[in-house]
Amino acid sequence: MENCESYQFTWPGKSRAAALAETPAQGELRPVDKWSFGRDGAPGGTDSGNMYIGGDNLDALKLLSGEYSGRIKLICIDPPYNTGSDFIYGDNFASPKGRSQGDAGRLHAGWLNMMYPRLKLAKELLREDGSIFVFIDYNEAANLRKLMDEVFGEENFQREIIWRMGWISGYKTAAGNFIRNHDSILFYSKNRELLDFKKLYIENRDFKPLVKSTPKLREKFRELGLTPKQGRELLNFINHENRPERYPIEDTWNCSEYDDLNSIAIMSFSGEKISKLLGIDQEFKGQKSVRMLRRIISATTRGEDIVLDFFSGTASTAHAVMEQNISDGGSRRFIMVQLPEPLPEGCAARNAGYDTICDIGRERIRRAGDCLRERTGLDADYGFRLFTLR
Repeated sequence: MENCESYQFTWPGKSRAAALAETPAQGELRPVDKWSFGRDGAPGGTDSGNMYIGGDNLDALKLLSGEYSGRIKLICIDPPYNTGSDFIYGDNFASPKGRSQGDAGRLHAGWLNMMYPRLKLAKELLREDGSIFVFIDYNEAANLRKLMDEVFGEENFQREIIWRMGWISGYKTAAGNFIRNHDSILFYSKNRELLDFKKLYIENRDFKPLVKSTPKLREKFRELGLTPKQGRELLNFINHENRPERYPIEDTWNCSEYDDLNSIAIMSFSGEKISKLLGIDQEFKGQKSVRMLRRIISATTRGEDIVLDFFSGTASTAHAVMEQNISDGGSRRFIMVQLPEPLPEGCAARNAGYDTICDIGRERIRRAGDCLRERTGLDADYGFRLFTLR
C-alpha cells in the first residue's frame, strides 16, 4: 500500500558503513619530530599549530574527534571521483551482486561506503557555525548530494558551485554531444542558522580584462594614430572605468566576464604548479588552484579558525591557508590528512626521492612556507607537526 512506502536513499553495505564510524580507531597518532617544522620553518621544531597526518583518514578522523570535536571551522575535501582508476580506500566492504546490481552499482556502493563514515565523523568535528566544501565530478555528483543531505541535513545545503575547468581543446572536442567543461563543489553548513559566512566581491582592479594588450593590438592602435599612452587609457576605460566598482561572486566560478580565477586547463596554475615548486618535471592530476581555495577560506574563516582537509593530496589547502593568513593577518591553523599512496616506479617524483604522495605534500608545505617567509618577512606559522598513524 502507498502509505507503507517512504523515501529512502540506500545501497548495499550502508548499515555497516554507518556502524564503522562508531568503531574504535585502529592505531594511534605518533609525532615524528625529526620531520616536523617549527613556526619559523626550522627543521625539528614542534611549536607549530599546524598538523600533517600520514595515514588512513578514517582512523585519523576518529582520533581527532577526541580533541577537536566541534572545533573545526572549515572542512574542504577533494575525495576520489570514482572514475574507476582513483578509488584506493579499502574499507573491506562486500560488493554483493543483487538481481539488478551491475558493475556500476557496485562501484557506486563501494564509493558511498567509503564516504559515509568519513562524512559522519566530519560532521562531529565541525563547529556549529562551520561549513564543508566537497569537490566532485559527474561520476558521483548525484550520489554525493543525496549523501550530504542525509548526513548534514537537506536544510543545510547552501550552494552547488560550478567550477569551469578551462578552454576546450584536444580530446574534449571529440565528445558526441555537449562538451563537458565543469566540476562541482557542494557547500553545506553545519547549522544554517549559525553559519558564519563573509560575502565576497571581485574588486574592479581584479576584473578579468575584456581586452588584453597584445603586440597586434598595439600595432592596430598605432595604425589608428593612437599614442602608447592613449592606447593604455583606452584599455583602462574598457577594462575598468566602464565597469562597476565591484561584482559579487556568484556560484559559477571562472565563468563570468569579471572572474579571473585560474583553472589548471587554462593556466596550469602558472606559478602554483607543485612541479615548479619542487623542481621536478611531473604534473600531478587533480591538484587544486590555491586562489580558488583561498576564496573558500576567506569567505568562511577568520582569526585562529581551524581548517581540515582529510583528502589533502599535494597539500594545496595547507598552502592556501598560509597564503590567506599572510594576506589578511589571520592565524588560521590547518590539519592535513593523507594516505601515503606510493608513487609509481620510474616517475620523475620518485626519481627525485619522493616515495609517496605524503612526501610530496609535506615538502610542498615546507617550500611554500619558506617562499612566503622570504617574500614577506612576516611573523606567521610556516611550519607543521608531522604525525603518523601506527
